Amino acid sequence: MIDSTDLMLPSKIGYAAINNSCEDFRPQLQLLEQRGCEKIYQDIAPTIDSERLGLAEMMLEIESKKSIQIYCRDFRTMFSRVGAFVPIAELIIENNSSLIFLEDNITISDHNGSEFILMWLDLLEFKTKHRGRRISKKNRKINKNIS
Repeated sequence: MIDSTDLMLPSKIGYAAINNSCEDFRPQLQLLEQRGCEKIYQDIAPTIDSERLGLAEMMLEIESKKSIQIYCRDFRTMFSRVGAFVPIAELIIENNSSLIFLEDNITISDHNGSEFILMWLDLLEFKTKHRGRRISKKNRKINKNIS
Protein backbone atom coordinates (compact mmCIF):
# COMPACT_ATOMS: atom_id res chain seq x y z
CA MET A 1 0.00 0.00 0.00
CA ILE A 2 1.33 3.45 -0.94
CA ASP A 3 1.31 6.11 1.73
CA SER A 4 -0.16 9.39 0.45
CA THR A 5 2.85 11.29 1.84
CA ASP A 6 5.07 9.35 -0.59
CA LEU A 7 3.16 10.91 -3.49
CA MET A 8 3.67 14.48 -2.28
CA LEU A 9 6.21 16.60 -4.08
CA PRO A 10 9.17 17.73 -1.99
CA SER A 11 8.72 21.13 -0.41
CA LYS A 12 10.77 23.94 -1.91
CA ILE A 13 12.59 26.53 0.15
CA GLY A 14 14.99 29.27 -0.88
CA TYR A 15 17.89 31.22 0.55
CA ALA A 16 18.84 34.79 -0.36
CA ALA A 17 21.67 36.89 1.05
CA ILE A 18 23.08 40.33 0.41
CA ASN A 19 26.21 42.07 1.71
CA ASN A 20 24.60 45.26 2.98
CA SER A 21 21.24 46.97 3.34
CA CYS A 22 21.94 49.11 0.24
CA GLU A 23 21.73 46.03 -2.00
CA ASP A 24 18.40 44.80 -3.30
CA PHE A 25 16.93 41.41 -2.39
CA ARG A 26 14.32 41.62 -5.18
CA PRO A 27 16.30 39.93 -8.01
CA GLN A 28 17.13 36.95 -5.80
CA LEU A 29 13.60 36.77 -4.38
CA GLN A 30 12.06 36.86 -7.87
CA LEU A 31 14.37 34.08 -9.04
CA LEU A 32 13.45 31.91 -6.04
CA GLU A 33 9.73 32.64 -6.37
CA GLN A 34 9.87 31.66 -10.05
CA ARG A 35 11.19 28.27 -8.93
CA GLY A 36 8.17 27.85 -6.65
CA CYS A 37 9.86 28.33 -3.29
CA GLU A 38 7.22 28.26 -0.57
CA LYS A 39 9.47 29.88 2.01
CA ILE A 40 12.57 32.03 1.50
CA TYR A 41 15.15 32.61 4.22
CA GLN A 42 17.11 35.85 4.03
CA ASP A 43 20.29 37.30 5.51
CA ILE A 44 22.24 40.52 5.35
CA ALA A 45 25.84 39.44 5.84
CA PRO A 46 28.32 42.30 5.49
CA THR A 47 31.36 40.17 6.39
CA ILE A 48 32.42 36.55 6.07
CA ASP A 49 32.06 36.08 9.82
CA SER A 50 28.62 37.71 10.07
CA GLU A 51 26.02 35.65 11.85
CA ARG A 52 23.51 34.28 9.37
CA LEU A 53 20.28 33.72 11.27
CA GLY A 54 18.31 32.96 8.10
CA LEU A 55 20.75 30.21 7.18
CA ALA A 56 20.58 28.81 10.73
CA GLU A 57 16.75 28.77 10.60
CA MET A 58 16.87 27.06 7.22
CA MET A 59 19.18 24.38 8.64
CA LEU A 60 16.65 23.68 11.41
CA GLU A 61 13.92 23.21 8.82
CA ILE A 62 16.12 20.86 6.79
CA GLU A 63 16.81 18.83 9.95
CA SER A 64 13.10 18.47 10.71
CA LYS A 65 11.92 17.39 7.23
CA LYS A 66 12.85 14.96 4.50
CA SER A 67 13.05 15.49 0.74
CA ILE A 68 13.34 19.26 0.64
CA GLN A 69 14.55 21.11 -2.43
CA ILE A 70 16.67 24.10 -1.40
CA TYR A 71 17.25 26.79 -4.02
CA CYS A 72 19.88 29.51 -3.95
CA ARG A 73 21.04 31.96 -6.63
CA ASP A 74 24.68 30.84 -6.54
CA PHE A 75 27.22 29.03 -4.39
CA ARG A 76 28.81 32.19 -2.95
CA THR A 77 25.45 33.53 -1.74
CA MET A 78 25.12 30.65 0.68
CA PHE A 79 28.75 29.82 1.40
CA SER A 80 31.07 32.76 1.83
CA ARG A 81 33.45 30.35 3.54
CA VAL A 82 34.33 26.95 2.16
CA GLY A 83 34.11 25.34 5.62
CA ALA A 84 30.42 26.24 5.94
CA PHE A 85 29.58 23.99 2.99
CA VAL A 86 30.37 20.57 4.50
CA PRO A 87 27.81 20.44 7.38
CA ILE A 88 24.99 21.64 5.13
CA ALA A 89 25.88 19.18 2.37
CA GLU A 90 26.02 16.31 4.90
CA LEU A 91 22.60 17.28 6.26
CA ILE A 92 21.14 17.43 2.75
CA ILE A 93 22.44 13.95 1.96
CA GLU A 94 21.16 12.49 5.24
CA ASN A 95 17.66 13.91 4.69
CA ASN A 96 17.30 12.86 1.05
CA SER A 97 17.12 16.51 0.00
CA SER A 98 18.80 18.50 -2.74
CA LEU A 99 20.51 21.87 -2.96
CA ILE A 100 20.23 23.68 -6.29
CA PHE A 101 22.44 26.65 -7.21
CA LEU A 102 20.55 28.27 -10.06
CA GLU A 103 23.19 30.45 -11.71
CA ASP A 104 26.02 27.94 -11.21
CA ASN A 105 23.94 25.05 -12.58
CA ILE A 106 25.01 22.80 -9.70
CA THR A 107 22.74 20.36 -7.87
CA ILE A 108 23.90 18.58 -4.74
CA SER A 109 21.80 15.61 -3.68
CA ASP A 110 22.21 12.19 -2.09
CA HIS A 111 23.35 10.91 -5.51
CA ASN A 112 26.43 13.11 -5.89
CA GLY A 113 26.73 14.81 -2.50
CA SER A 114 29.39 12.51 -1.08
CA GLU A 115 31.69 13.36 -3.99
CA PHE A 116 31.13 17.08 -3.42
CA ILE A 117 31.93 16.76 0.29
CA LEU A 118 35.17 14.92 -0.42
CA MET A 119 36.13 17.53 -3.01
CA TRP A 120 35.49 20.39 -0.55
CA LEU A 121 37.35 18.63 2.27
CA ASP A 122 40.34 18.28 -0.06
CA LEU A 123 40.07 21.97 -0.94
CA LEU A 124 39.87 22.93 2.74
CA GLU A 125 42.95 20.86 3.52
CA PHE A 126 44.85 22.43 0.61
CA LYS A 127 43.77 25.94 1.63
CA THR A 128 44.83 25.34 5.24
CA LYS A 129 48.24 23.94 4.23
CA HIS A 130 49.01 26.78 1.84
CA ARG A 131 47.46 29.71 3.67
CA GLY A 132 49.57 32.81 3.25
CA ARG A 133 51.99 31.25 0.80
CA ARG A 134 52.65 32.98 -2.47
CA ILE A 135 54.16 31.30 -5.48
CA SER A 136 56.84 33.34 -7.18
CA LYS A 137 56.61 34.04 -10.91
CA LYS A 138 59.67 31.87 -11.47
CA ASN A 139 58.05 28.88 -9.69
CA ARG A 140 54.80 29.41 -11.60
CA LYS A 141 56.74 29.15 -14.89
CA ILE A 142 58.49 26.00 -13.68
CA ASN A 143 55.19 24.43 -12.55
CA LYS A 144 53.53 25.38 -15.84
CA ASN A 145 56.36 23.78 -17.87
CA ILE A 146 56.16 20.57 -15.81
CA SER A 147 52.43 20.10 -16.47
